[in-house]
Amino acid sequence: MTEVQVLLPKADPSMTEGKVMEWSKKEGDKVEVGDTLVMIETEKVEYPVEATVGGVLKRVLAQAGDSVAVAQPIAVIETES
Repeated sequence: MTEVQVLLPKADPSMTEGKVMEWSKKEGDKVEVGDTLVMIETEKVEYPVEATVGGVLKRVLAQAGDSVAVAQPIAVIETES
């Protein structure tokens, strides 16, 4: 088993942080590539963060309402490889 960190992606060039709005998946849920994991809000836009790997959502590191810096981990997905 391999653990892959889900990092907060940058929605636009001036973005420095985002606010976690609502998780679509919860710890223990199976995720596929492209599944929406969480909605993020910035000053300009709301956008989904999608899974880039398939596996199980092992840990949620940022809760709803938390502000997170770009490129910081917000979750961990455990893959089978």
